[in-house]
Amino acid sequence: MKTIESVQNKEIKEVCKLHTKKGRDGSNQFLVEGVHLIQEAYEAHLLDRIFLSENVELDLDVEQVLCSQAVLNKISLQKSNASCIGLCHKPDRKVVSCDRTLLLDEVQDPGNMGTLIRSALSFGFNAIFYSKGCVDPYNPKVVQASQGALFKVHIEEAEMVSTIRKLQEDGFLVLGTALRSYSHFLHEIEFPKKTAFVLGNEGSGLSNRVIGVCDDCVKIDMDRFESLNVGVAGSICMYSCFIQGR
Repeated sequence: MKTIESVQNKEIKEVCKLHTKKGRDGSNQFLVEGVHLIQEAYEAHLLDRIFLSENVELDLDVEQVLCSQAVLNKISLQKSNASCIGLCHKPDRKVVSCDRTLLLDEVQDPGNMGTLIRSALSFGFNAIFYSKGCVDPYNPKVVQASQGALFKVHIEEAEMVSTIRKLQEDGFLVLGTALRSYSHFLHEIEFPKKTAFVLGNEGSGLSNRVIGVCDDCVKIDMDRFESLNVGVAGSICMYSCFIQGR
C-alpha cells in the first residue's frame, strides 16, 4: 500500500484544491469523509481512491493510500482528527425521466441543501435542478448533510425560468413556495403524478420573476410562525405530495 507522510506532497496539494468549488469544477472530483459516505460512494461507483490512517481497514476494491494524521487533517475540513477520506468523481449527467422534481433557486446554506437532497430521495423526488446562485452540491458540508443521498438522485445546475417552462410543457404542475395572499395551503392541493416544487433563498425567498412562471403557489398551514427553514419547509412539501400519492 502506498504511504504519504508529508503535507507538502504534490498529490496531497492537488487533493486540497477540492476544498474549493473552482477546484471541484476544474477536476470534476470531490471528497467524502467517513466510512459511511465512502461506502455509499463506492456502491454508486464514484469512489476512485481512499486516504486512510493505519487503524482503519476497508474491504473495498479501490486504491488505498496510507496517510499520516497530519496529512489526513490537511485533506479534511473537519475539526477533529480524520480517519478516512474518499476521492470521488462526479457522476455523468444523463437526461432522466422523473415524475417528481425539485427546483432550488438561490439556496445557499449547505445544511439546507443537504437536507433537501436527503428528503428528495426519501420522498420520491429523484430529479433536482438548482440555480447558479445555489451552494455547490459537492461542497463537503452538503455532501455530509445529504448522507449519501447526493449519489442517488439526478442533480443538475439549470436556469430556473426556462426549466420551469420545459417542465410545464412536459405536463408538470409547478408549485412555487411563497407567502402570497393567493397561495394555497398544501392540504388544499391535489398533486398530479407530475409535480414540481420550487424553493427559494433562505432570506428573500423566491423572486417575482420565478413566481410569475409557476402554475400556482403553496404555503404551509401553521399555528404560530409565518415561515419555516427552507430545508424543513421543502421536506414537508415533498412529504405531502408523497403521502397523497401512496
